[in-house]
Amino acid sequence: MQMLIQVIEGYRNDDVADYLTQDIEHRLVYAQNMASQPTISRFLSHLTNEDIDELQELNRRIVSLIDERSANTELVLDLDSTYFETFGHQEKIGFNYHYLNVGYHPLIMTDALTGTV
Repeated sequence: MQMLIQVIEGYRNDDVADYLTQDIEHRLVYAQNMASQPTISRFLSHLTNEDIDELQELNRRIVSLIDERSANTELVLDLDSTYFETFGHQEKIGFNYHYLNVGYHPLIMTDALTGTV
């Protein structure tokens, strides 16, 4: 569950887990029971192709449920950028002149009516 929430929050690497264990908000959400980065890495390294296929199917089912509950016949795409400050030597980071810092600045597209990414 922790890794899923981290991905939803925009943290794509398990490296951030140790940093988040010090974050008071995350400690409150997880009631102090957060996995360390090495624990998450071990978990991810043991995933099989079958496990990944099952997770992809679960994702498809969740998106399908959202679509079924939405009576909308329109699709409104919302394209926004967001900024994530990085620490250490992360891959694919760059200096952002607006924030005067190094980090990720990805574009994220969502369905504005349902919030689906």
